[in-house]
Amino acid sequence: MYDGTSYKGRLGQDITLDESKIVTKLCFVNGLTVIRSICPLDKIKNIITVHGLVNTTQENTDQADAMNGASDFVAEVFGEIGKHIWTEVGVSIPYNFAASVYMIV
Repeated sequence: MYDGTSYKGRLGQDITLDESKIVTKLCFVNGLTVIRSICPLDKIKNIITVHGLVNTTQENTDQADAMNGASDFVAEVFGEIGKHIWTEVGVSIPYNFAASVYMIV
């Protein structure tokens, strides 16, 4: 949830591509919040990989575009150390969450 908006549902059915980009970015920000709880973010030396699970319909093929929300944010915030590999998979996610993103730093 962000700014009172709950992002649940499937890309291509319940949420738009633009909304799914917001969701993957917010998922990454949530991950940073967890990291920040154990060490300062300026101690991060590299973002190695970002992996996303995007809740989509069977017919939808926009998962890679959806992950650009997180990937572009990483590059914007971390610059050179934010260069990373990323993968994405279109899946059905429990509780109808729109996406799930995890990272290795």
